[in-house]
Order: sequence, then C-alpha cells, then structure tokens
Amino acid sequence: MTVAAEDRKTDLVERLAAEVRSRVPAEQRENAEQFVRRYFALVAPDDIIYTSFDTLIGGALSLWEFGAQRQPGKPKVRLFNPSVEKNGWGLEHTVLEVVNDDMPFIVDSVTAEINRRERNIHLLLHPVMRVRRDSSGRRVELAANQPAPPDAITESYMHVEIDQETEPGELELIRASIERVLESVRVAVTDWRAMRARLAENIQELETRKLPMAQEEVDEAKAFLKWLDEGNYIFLGFRRYGFETRDGKDYLPAQPETGLGILREMRPESVERSDQPLSPEFSAYARRKDLLIITKANNRSMIHRSVPMDRVGIKRYNDEGNLIAEDRFLGLFTSAAYSRSVREIPMLRLKAKRTIDRAGLDPRSHNGKALVEILETFPRDEFFQITDADLFEVARGILLLQERQRVALFTRKDVFERFVSCFVFVPRDRYTPDFKERA
Repeated sequence: MTVAAEDRKTDLVERLAAEVRSRVPAEQRENAEQFVRRYFALVAPDDIIYTSFDTLIGGALSLWEFGAQRQPGKPKVRLFNPSVEKNGWGLEHTVLEVVNDDMPFIVDSVTAEINRRERNIHLLLHPVMRVRRDSSGRRVELAANQPAPPDAITESYMHVEIDQETEPGELELIRASIERVLESVRVAVTDWRAMRARLAENIQELETRKLPMAQEEVDEAKAFLKWLDEGNYIFLGFRRYGFETRDGKDYLPAQPETGLGILREMRPESVERSDQPLSPEFSAYARRKDLLIITKANNRSMIHRSVPMDRVGIKRYNDEGNLIAEDRFLGLFTSAAYSRSVREIPMLRLKAKRTIDRAGLDPRSHNGKALVEILETFPRDEFFQITDADLFEVARGILLLQERQRVALFTRKDVFERFVSCFVFVPRDRYTPDFKERA
C-alpha cells in the first residue's frame, strides 16, 4: 500500500461523503455522511480506488437504507444481485447485507459459512456503529460523540460481495443459513456467563466431594477446567445428562431445562438419541472411574471456525462414588491451546509425563529429547483426546522410526468408535511435492 493509494482513497471518500449528502433528506445528512466515512474507514485503498463511483455509493447507501429500521436483538439479512434497473447501481457479484447487534464472532462465523458453501468472498466491509433507535426500531441517530448516549446500542453492519448466484432457491438457502449462524452466535454469547458459572460449579464440586479416583487425577482435572476458563476455550453450548440403568442397559437422558447456548433447544434427533440405550463402547467408557471425557462432537461449529466442535464431558459422582450425571460442554479450543507447550497445559502435561516415564528415558538424553519433541509436535487435537496407552504406542512407534527411512501408518479409534485418526509418518527427505500430490 502506497502513500499515493492512501491519498486517492482519502479523496475518493471525501467525494463519496459529499455525494451522499446530496442524496438523502436534510435531516439525515450528518448521520449519513458519518455512516459513509465509517463504512470505508478500514477498507484497503486497492479494494475501492479502482471500483466505479456509482457502485461504491450504491453499496453504501443500500446498507444505510437497509439498516434504517430494525428491532434490537433481531438480525436483518438479505442477499441480492444489484442491477442498475432495479437498484440504480450494478455489480457482477451477489451482495450480502447484514445488520445486527454487535457481538464477538460475527464476521468470522459469517465468512466461515460462506466458505463452507464454497463461495468466494470478493469484498467485505464491516463498520461498527453506535446507534440510537426509537421504540419502533427506527434509527434516529448515529452516536458520534464519546461517551455515547446511554440508550445507544452498538450495531454491526456488513456488506459482503460473493460469487454471483442467480438461482432464487439457492439465494434463499444461503440467506437462511446466515440467519441460523447469527442466531447461534447470539445464544452462545448471551449464555456465555451462565456456561462459565456451570463450569465453576463443577470445579467447586471437585474441590469438596470425595471422588473414586486418585487425587492426582482430581487435581489435574480441576487445573484443566480452570485452564479452560482462562481464555483457552470458547464456550458454545452446555447440557446436563443424567445416568440411569434400566433393564440392564445404561442411558444418558438429557435433563430438562439445563441447556445453554447452542444446546438451549433439543433437536428432534437429539431427543430420540437421548431415549436410546448407550452403545456397549459408550457404556463401558461411561462406567470407567475417571472424570473427564474430551473428544470431538459429531457436528461442525457454525461459530468462529467451521470445524468439529470440542466436547468436554465432566462426570459427576454421588457420595458413594457412583456415576449420576455428565455435564457436557461444546465449544472450541482457542489458538493458545495449540501454540503452548504441552508442559503448560493441564491433562496434557500429565499424559506427556506418563509417556516419558513409561518409556524409561532421561529427558536430557538423545532419545529422551527426541521423545519430548515428538510429544510437543504431536497433533494437538489428538493429544487432547488420545488415551495414555495409545499415546505411548504412537509416540514410541515414531521414536523407533527416527533413523529409519520408511513411511509408516499409525491409527487410533476414538473412544466411541465414531472416527478413526490416521497418522502418516514420512521421512523429511521423501516428503517432496510429488509425494504430496500422489498421497
């Protein structure tokens, strides 16, 4: 980006601001001009200085007018193909417009959904405004001064240009999916504090209740749950499940009115699954005397990143040491969980220590250092889920391959036998572009 490009952008925005003043009623001019300046404030010069003036002013005024009426708490979403005949401005892309209460994860969640639908994003503008609305939802002022009036709300405006889509049915599918994403974001953000409160209750219970496992495991579980709450986990949903045995079969029925975030409502398939007995694998795992279940959920996240969600289950026991419930959180580990040393993360550090101890290696020795490096670079999602026994076998297998120039495959089934993870070990000198293409 050059000074000349910045100067061209500054001049262009001045002309756009003057143009918008000439196109809106006198009582809206100050607010509309302020909107346009914020609309283009954070866009890169190259994204607009080569675009036609009519297209730029048309897109800005379209979003301005779209946000004129809105009830707080309810998003507005529309998807359309602007044309000179219908809109007074045209574009070769489809335009998505969103006006919503500002909250975390909006932009990355919307863009993740667009990418999931295999649409390219050509331009994204996301001004955030402090807005005053009357009781009918009509916008009456953009709050320019700080501090803003106490009745002002912070709103997120989005203008997104994606690959052109002309099929009406497909346009409606995309629009509806964006609305679902925004609703998921809303309930997760709204219930964030309540979910953290449920986590705090579990930590308190671990500190006060006598539990049927070694104190080392209890202490490490407590440390891990506290670590989650220190910005290392994005809380998206929570629900409590009871544990019952009927006619010799185990069940985990969902407890009414316990759902939070994206688990507030029970979907029909979830209700049906809740009434089914546990599989033998799940039943055996549930009856193990341990505290935490960390695995991947069946569903991909609609919030922040379009990846399978991280499920953290906390087993709850009565005073007799019998399992009575599971408190289940759905969410995503944050970037810190993937970048920190395993020695800094509760649960992982204990797994790593047990693996090193079982291998009988001095961490300062050549092989000991190699094993530590294997553990530090082990796929982090897998590290959270893998059992001590499986981790030892895979890490030891990789260690034994260090001086052998051959390809090796290691596999791991998840505890409920839903997924299989494959680890392919390739010597560095054989990991060529040709190998990657053939693989």
